[in-house]
Amino acid sequence: MSNGNNDLPPMAEKRPIRRKRVLLGGVIVYDEGRGSFKCSIQDITPDVYPTGARIKAGDVPPLPKNVYLINISERTAHPAEVKWITRTGAGLRLSQSIALDRLDDPKLNYLKIIFSTHAPR
Repeated sequence: MSNGNNDLPPMAEKRPIRRKRVLLGGVIVYDEGRGSFKCSIQDITPDVYPTGARIKAGDVPPLPKNVYLINISERTAHPAEVKWITRTGAGLRLSQSIALDRLDDPKLNYLKIIFSTHAPR
């Protein structure tokens, strides 16, 4: 059975909650802020605290298992586990949503700094 979109993994059809197709600006951050790249968020679970997302980028570098996804328009960061990866995209399991304007953990301050370099002025 084909899902009609070659960018989606076969397991996409088996998810208990369908993801909402979106086109949002994002940034993947890893290695405590030493690595990051811009991406587009292609779909996300439609919830107050999203649980999954698919991102797309020109060229996705090798990623560690755990990263952060910054949703620029929502001004949020999401700790994420990389579930699958291709040359131009990745599927992420998101564990929570952190409002960057209320982030008070000094160990995560790098997320605010990276967000500020990508946020619209």
